[in-house]
Amino acid sequence: MDRPLELGGRYLSVLDPLWILRQADLDQASPELAEVAAARVLLRELAQGSDRDHVSHALALGHGPARFVQGEPAALLAPCVGAEVHAPTRSGLRRNHAHELLAPVREPKRGLAGSRDLVRERHIANDSLGPVMAFALPVEVPAHVDRPALVAPAPREISFGQVAGTVGRGTDTVAVLVNGRPAAQARVQGRRFSLHVKLPAADAQVRVVARDALGNRAVTAIGPVFGLSRRAAGASGRPHADGALARRIDALVDDFPGISAVYVQDLRTGAGAAWNATARFPAASTVKLAIAVEVLRRLKERPSPTSDLDRLLELMLVHSDNAAANELLRWLGGSDEGGAGLVNETLGALGLGDSHLYGGFLTGADGAPIPLRTEDQPSFEGKYTTAHDLAELHRFVHLAAGGGGPLIEGVSGSFTPDDARFLLWILAHSADRGKLDRYVSKVAVVPHKAGWVSDARHDAGLVYWRGGVFVVAVMTYTGGGAGDSSDELAGRVAQAALERFRQRAGADEAPAA
Repeated sequence: MDRPLELGGRYLSVLDPLWILRQADLDQASPELAEVAAARVLLRELAQGSDRDHVSHALALGHGPARFVQGEPAALLAPCVGAEVHAPTRSGLRRNHAHELLAPVREPKRGLAGSRDLVRERHIANDSLGPVMAFALPVEVPAHVDRPALVAPAPREISFGQVAGTVGRGTDTVAVLVNGRPAAQARVQGRRFSLHVKLPAADAQVRVVARDALGNRAVTAIGPVFGLSRRAAGASGRPHADGALARRIDALVDDFPGISAVYVQDLRTGAGAAWNATARFPAASTVKLAIAVEVLRRLKERPSPTSDLDRLLELMLVHSDNAAANELLRWLGGSDEGGAGLVNETLGALGLGDSHLYGGFLTGADGAPIPLRTEDQPSFEGKYTTAHDLAELHRFVHLAAGGGGPLIEGVSGSFTPDDARFLLWILAHSADRGKLDRYVSKVAVVPHKAGWVSDARHDAGLVYWRGGVFVVAVMTYTGGGAGDSSDELAGRVAQAALERFRQRAGADEAPAA
């Protein structure tokens, strides 16, 4: 809606939105024209309006000759100038605020062919046509637009859909594109912006475009970002037992040919169920998540994507590499035992006293509380943990991703929300499939860490679905060797929990993000 003219090294914005506002002949300006308050409102709205690309050449019916701006050209340093407004127009402005008059794009077209028709209709309804005015407004326009600085999201992290940051002076709008497709747009008030967009449940590229009033633009692009449901963000509910889910889990563990343990909790409502959840099982690789937490807790900033530490973390969590886990333990404490001791100290500080590492790895309530009991447990030596401790550790990582929980508030070190979102991003890329995700992978995202030895097979993680998120841990032990029946049990437990939590939420579908 503005056509900039260069005048004395400055930009002069001459606004003529409907062809009834004509560019003034500045050298013929009359000093006796009175300044009218309604004109000042219209000037400001025209200069800041959101609709400058749509009605700049819309022809108004019955337009008349224009008047001239007040003052000499040298006086254009003022923030705005006075103008004469024809009496019917002034009356119309009283009935219809200038912003309402000239912002048709925010209103339904009501079957009209386009924005020009809507402008005509408004003018006819206003009965305010006739000789109106002409005015000029100096606009300070920067030579370029600064690239937006993003606070969230960040590359190689999960995201619940928030896109936030700061922009430079003069930025008028911010637009967000996801994988090249428009996702959101908003006017900028001040220097900060925050929008929510829907991200796919997969790695995506996010582009943030800043524009000024003249169409100058600057872009910041980041990725990959892994999208999770916005409804999954936030603190967990108070744990309490869900009888229907407990009965379903009891039936599943009764059919398992060995010793098992289960813990499930909806992190939004707190509803859950458990079986044998405090029994100690061989930990296997499930406690590698605790090693990763300890490494990030001791770093001042996240390792770069090309660093050895980053490579080792990915190998340990995505591919469950034992050699990588041992290297990280030695990095932590100088030896396998020294590193394990530091991890144990942190587990104790988090209240996870039923988990313990011995050295390295072999290479090559709204109602009754969720019952935490030991019904049966295997006999073994070495690292151990419980279904409840594994579930709690994953819950703590989820809470930390939102800026709260014991990992942020309860232990020393520098573990940050960025670290938690980075860990969840890695776990979402786990190469070990067919366990907790066995029957829910089409409708949910399952960041998880599995582990197994000859007689034991476990999986623990978070299940993010459209309605929220729940944590689940399933541990099994069979004297004759653990195998596919353990994975089947994990998959059935996660499926039963999702069905129950969907039922409680009244959801009729559950896409992943």
